[in-house]
Amino acid sequence: MPTYNRAHLVGRAIESVISQTFQDWELIVIDDASTDGTLEMLHGWRNKDPRIVVIHNAVNQYPDISKTLNQGLAVARGKYIARVDDDDYWIAPEKLEKQIAFLETHTDHVLVGTGVIVVDDAGNERYRYLKREDDAAIRRGALAANPFTHSTVMYRRDAALSVHGYEKYYAEDWMLWLKLGNRGKLHNLPEFLRVSFRLVRTDYPVKCHLTQS
Repeated sequence: MPTYNRAHLVGRAIESVISQTFQDWELIVIDDASTDGTLEMLHGWRNKDPRIVVIHNAVNQYPDISKTLNQGLAVARGKYIARVDDDDYWIAPEKLEKQIAFLETHTDHVLVGTGVIVVDDAGNERYRYLKREDDAAIRRGALAANPFTHSTVMYRRDAALSVHGYEKYYAEDWMLWLKLGNRGKLHNLPEFLRVSFRLVRTDYPVKCHLTQS
């Protein structure tokens, strides 16, 4: 979890990790030179739960978030990497458990994502969407649109390291998915397991369920 000046939001993301039914995790939070008290808050969380690892960058890496993400890859000890942004959170306690179960039983797959529910700053649902589900469908559209939402994914750490992790691109996550596709199959669970916070207009009703096939 990379973070910058999100003291008012990062706790919610951390709580969504702590509440997971799968408990054998480590949460690596990289503070990218925050100035609003985020780092102090992270130290408080670390003191309460030793599974939380806090890394502090003295100099902000923006806009090259790939450097920050690769820091996490280098420090991580787990078999799988799950991404979560500081302003998002996992809505389902079974999120990690379900993705691990999928990867453990589908050893030819290297990456699995989920659907997303988008909420506004008041916590109201605005819309939700699913990405293309199976490997064949994902590959058909992978060059036209990003086939995964970053904060939903879980991927094999060794596979990511074998393709040198994230690179400095406009869509560094998209590029990683394309590279991982050379190491194995890709999949999206047709379930809404993550909530994304977005500053969106609230003066008109929006509610839709988008799917791609």
